[in-house]
Amino acid sequence: MIGIFIIKMIAYKIQDIHRRRIGVVAKSLQDLLQRGCKKLGVVNVDECRLYLEDGTEVEDQEYFQTLPPQTVFVIVKEDETWDGCTYDMFSKYFNLYIWK
Repeated sequence: MIGIFIIKMIAYKIQDIHRRRIGVVAKSLQDLLQRGCKKLGVVNVDECRLYLEDGTEVEDQEYFQTLPPQTVFVIVKEDETWDGCTYDMFSKYFNLYIWK
């Protein structure tokens, strides 16, 4: 008997620290990092880290799987930093982000 495994690809948004944003579909955290780096032209995937917009680092598959589709991730190279951004009620009213 041949088993068929269907691994669902989920759409996410990836950006670099300069907020250049692209769409990526992936089935795992590692897949997302590899595809995102390739689309953003980052050569050395092993030296990159993945963060949420708020500055939370995403390091493991279990946490990654709890995040919804269309989550925005930030790819940060070894020599870069990402502190995240905040979104307060005033900014929400005017539809603005405050970048740290």
